[in-house]
Amino acid sequence: MASLEPDDLPAEQLEDMLSELLGKYQDAGFQGALKQAYADCVRKRLGLQAALGPLVLEVQKPVLEKYGLPPDAHGVDLMKHAVQRRICEGSDKLEDLANAARKALGIEPLPERHSTAEAQLARGADETAAKFSGDADMQKQLRDQCLKMVESATAKGSVPAASAAFLQELLTDDVQKTPIPAALCIFRMAQMGIHADLLRCRQLPSDVPLLEQAPTKEEFFRQYVLRGAPVVLRGAFRAEHFAPAAAFADFSKLRAKCGHRRVLVKSLGFKDEEGRAQFMTDPELKLPFAAYLEAVEACERDGAAMPYYLGKVPLRAELPELSKEIEASDRTPMSEYGGCFGDLLPEGVFTYFGCGRNSTSVHYDCHENLMVCVCGTKRLWLYPPGDARFVYPISKDRGSSTDFSRSSILPFRAFEDLGPEDKLRYPLLQHATVLEVTVRAGDMLYLPACWWHCVEGSDDRNVILNWWFGQHAEKKQAAFRATARVSNGYA
Repeated sequence: MASLEPDDLPAEQLEDMLSELLGKYQDAGFQGALKQAYADCVRKRLGLQAALGPLVLEVQKPVLEKYGLPPDAHGVDLMKHAVQRRICEGSDKLEDLANAARKALGIEPLPERHSTAEAQLARGADETAAKFSGDADMQKQLRDQCLKMVESATAKGSVPAASAAFLQELLTDDVQKTPIPAALCIFRMAQMGIHADLLRCRQLPSDVPLLEQAPTKEEFFRQYVLRGAPVVLRGAFRAEHFAPAAAFADFSKLRAKCGHRRVLVKSLGFKDEEGRAQFMTDPELKLPFAAYLEAVEACERDGAAMPYYLGKVPLRAELPELSKEIEASDRTPMSEYGGCFGDLLPEGVFTYFGCGRNSTSVHYDCHENLMVCVCGTKRLWLYPPGDARFVYPISKDRGSSTDFSRSSILPFRAFEDLGPEDKLRYPLLQHATVLEVTVRAGDMLYLPACWWHCVEGSDDRNVILNWWFGQHAEKKQAAFRATARVSNGYA
């Protein structure tokens, strides 16, 4: 068994620790050395960590040792994660001290925890819209730049001709002006080999089929994977057919098997009007797994708030004992349907393990997804790839890249349910197509690459396992063989 890490310090001790460190950071001598380190960083073109890390660590070492943490970079990480954990659990005083310490070091403050999910999403929408706004000349210049990108990619053969024709329509239509972020988003999907029919929102399924009998691999590939159509296989991986599912329901076995591990969790959960915590970022907090299980039990037992979410976690890296058990199972989605896709992501199986109606905002993933629910339920709203035109994409850094895999619309909210202000902010949402589905324990959902989705977990513990794959070569070839067709408005 791996050596045990020191327990996370309670908030009161961390407050004392940060108070001591703050005094040292504010010392005139240290501030002078810090200013010189910043100047050297610019002059020598060094990363901030390389320039400042050793200087700050010399100040931190005796304080870390005093509070029982290793006097090295690992001890600094343990301190940072412990501080972040206690802030998430509600320590406002610790948050103020942490921000004062960050200010003294010239580091940006921590994200605002008390903002609502609606406010966070509106800010992302407004910032992205402002970045791509401007007068008619500026708009024309941006569209011309996008057209050149499309032409260059088409000439190199990296974008299917049918998809390029659609992008050219979007960028030259003066009546139904597609927002630039949406066009950039569709351009990226086209580069990934998403079929032009899906980008045009043509030949879409009217619902998500719920199959009581599992199809053969060939049927699954031809009827769903090649078409990029979501489907649920009811009860295909119940516990009696998929032994690892039982492991997540038995917390005593989880503790014995891997309670000593520290796991990456999402900790920036913003409450929405429905009372759900929406987790909008990738995992960034390291938490003792045993502490995470305790939080789940407290949430189920007495309704305590669940301040973090074990989401998008690669099991091989974080909980290898569970990963080995899953991969050794006689029957898995990989063994049954893995041949319908390209390569499995090298990280292996991922998990999303939450409680208390944990939810994620609207986004898409670049990879094909086989998702098995092993505990509780997950409710999803799905939007086809081409609805990028209507769901107001923002990039992970709100506009400075061409990623645009996240949406700023309110999850689980149709256009007619919006208030007047949001109807003005998201007018194109009225054209979006929504498919709703709920997966329960034992079900497997096939979620094709680039389908937009938001997810809400059940009140009790809810666990899914994800196998993410590249696209099958035949599916990508079909996108490049597609012929161009003229668009007809929003159809």
